[in-house]
Amino acid sequence: RPRLAEEEVPFVDAHRLRQKIQKVVEKQGIRPQSATEDIVRCMAQAVHIHMTNLIEQLIELSHIHTDLVRDNVTTEVTHWPRRIIQDVSRKEQTDREQKQNEEKERILQAAKELASKKGGKGEVDPEMRERVKRFQEEDKRGKETSAANTTALQAI
Repeated sequence: RPRLAEEEVPFVDAHRLRQKIQKVVEKQGIRPQSATEDIVRCMAQAVHIHMTNLIEQLIELSHIHTDLVRDNVTTEVTHWPRRIIQDVSRKEQTDREQKQNEEKERILQAAKELASKKGGKGEVDPEMRERVKRFQEEDKRGKETSAANTTALQAI
């Protein structure tokens, strides 16, 4: 069952504390009736207060220790994860561009070989002709974009 905020959880096991008090009373030769509930509650509260003070002292010491350790450790803030991601994406981009350029060169070379084998009559495979046109258009667009970017940078 959920605990209410007002309920206090017993810090000390009352039964064990009662047994311990009973042993001490018998050992000291005091009357056994004197180990009443009031004594058990009083001892439990004293133990609770003592343990609370010890825990508070430990907390203070741990704060002091962490402050000392924090002062001795120098940390440097870096953004290396972002830089690594940027480097990886740049590498992927250059690899992609390199593969596209190699593909383009291979297709252009194959088109030239086909044209020379057919006697230079201009009889080139229509699919190959389409690929060559597409690569030429892409080159033209890339050069235009690059020129526009250069012009914009110079204007700025």
